[in-house]
Amino acid sequence: MPRPQSNPMQPLAMVDGVLRFAENRIVRDLMDMAAEHGFNLNNIVLGQQMGAYTIDELAQFHQLTGYSVSGYGDLNLPRKYVKAADEEADRFREKKARKK
Repeated sequence: MPRPQSNPMQPLAMVDGVLRFAENRIVRDLMDMAAEHGFNLNNIVLGQQMGAYTIDELAQFHQLTGYSVSGYGDLNLPRKYVKAADEEADRFREKKARKK
């Protein structure tokens, strides 16, 4: 099934019992440095709402920060993004169950 977004979906990883998108450590370091100067995820979301970023960029950014898949579903994203993440999570769990 083709992805509903143009950016690739981050792979998933189980981190301390939580299914998350694989965090990009460069993005994490940049966010930590930006936070020291008062710029955080809220600023990015506001930027998207004001047209500075596309919804596709915002959806991918959340993934790059290592967002949990369940938390991703609570974000203000179009349903197609959440559905694609849920389907990927189902595949991840099925693959893990087959390995047992």
